[in-house]
Amino acid sequence: MRRRSRPQPLAAAAGGLAVLLLTAAGSAHAAEVRFLGHSALEIRAQERTILVDPYLSDNPVAPAAAKQPGAFEGLDLILLTHGHADHLGDTAALVRRTDAQVALNADLGRTLAALGIVPADRQVRFNFGGTVRPLGERIRITMVQAVHSSSVTVPGGDGAPAKVRGGGAAVGYIIETADGSSLYHAGDTSVFRGMSYVTEYYEPELAFIPAGGRETMGPDQAAHALMNYLNVRRAVPMHYRVTGQRDVPGRIRDRLGDYPVEVLTVEPGETVDF
Repeated sequence: MRRRSRPQPLAAAAGGLAVLLLTAAGSAHAAEVRFLGHSALEIRAQERTILVDPYLSDNPVAPAAAKQPGAFEGLDLILLTHGHADHLGDTAALVRRTDAQVALNADLGRTLAALGIVPADRQVRFNFGGTVRPLGERIRITMVQAVHSSSVTVPGGDGAPAKVRGGGAAVGYIIETADGSSLYHAGDTSVFRGMSYVTEYYEPELAFIPAGGRETMGPDQAAHALMNYLNVRRAVPMHYRVTGQRDVPGRIRDRLGDYPVEVLTVEPGETVDF
């Protein structure tokens, strides 16, 4: 891949209204992403539907419509970044209700199969640097590094303590479509220098990055990553509303100053083109 130059100046989005206007105005892109709160995304591309980290029914900020049993009957693929409950979410229920495959780190896949959460024959197991095309040649999904932990917690039942099982490595994803559109979902992560490789090599134009602090990087770290490692033109902060934080995108913009990255405020239920 060619090395892309740093982004040119863009006006920072003032809030969710800017996102809606951008979408309504139309786009040459054939892909869109609907933010479902926390780290959950619905991606529609090439007439396919992908859910990333489908934490929905227990997610206090997810749109009500996304929590309905029939909300994703046409689902084609689930991407899991790691095994924590606020990312694994409704995966088991969605696997039972739809024909969707589940793409995930190989070790997390073995754990979920052993626990009866996702059958092995419904899984697409791969690992860092690997690219898969479970939806055909027009959509490429590459697994990239994230700096975070991963485990799967199983309720004990009948008053017994919960059991914790290994969840393999935490990961992020690059989703690319045949028309050249691309998106980076960073998963849960802190700042790490490898982000530079991910965005310079795969050239995503839009990144969803965690910025809530405590369990992931916070706003100041997210701004540092954008200025030093994340070679993207637009970024959407995530993984902060569930913990009660508010204007994280604004705090990132303040930290960036005049640095030319558009930081979007995207409310749960809103859609962005990519």
